[in-house]
Amino acid sequence: MLPDIFNTGLNSNIWGPGAWIFLHSISLTYPNNPTENDKKMYKIFFDSLGYLLPCNECSNHYNDYLLKNPLTYEVLHNKETLTYWLYNLHNNVNHLLNKEKIEFNTFIENYKDMYLKKNIYDQYINIILLGLILIIIGIFIYKYKC
Repeated sequence: MLPDIFNTGLNSNIWGPGAWIFLHSISLTYPNNPTENDKKMYKIFFDSLGYLLPCNECSNHYNDYLLKNPLTYEVLHNKETLTYWLYNLHNNVNHLLNKEKIEFNTFIENYKDMYLKKNIYDQYINIILLGLILIIIGIFIYKYKC
């Protein structure tokens, strides 16, 4: 049997930051020219999200926000409009939590930097691994030729 803590809603300080990264990543990869099916699927996802959030207060707030700021076809028009809608939701939550508002350009730069740093880190790891593999191959070749 699972502990009761899982029945009462989970602390958003723990799961929230990761959820924001996940959600913003979804909006940032939304097509620039979405098909009708893209719009339909993303609308279903975001309309369902309030039902799925693991915090009752967060769920209520999300659903209230969605009522006041529905996911219209204008919002789902392209990547920028959906990203801006979610950015506004995030700033709305930040306001409720007495956190600073982030400017849209700063938000975009933060995510760009986050993904570029990850890609650069991965590239460094790949280069180091490739270097180690080449050294090991060189050692084997040297040993077997001598």
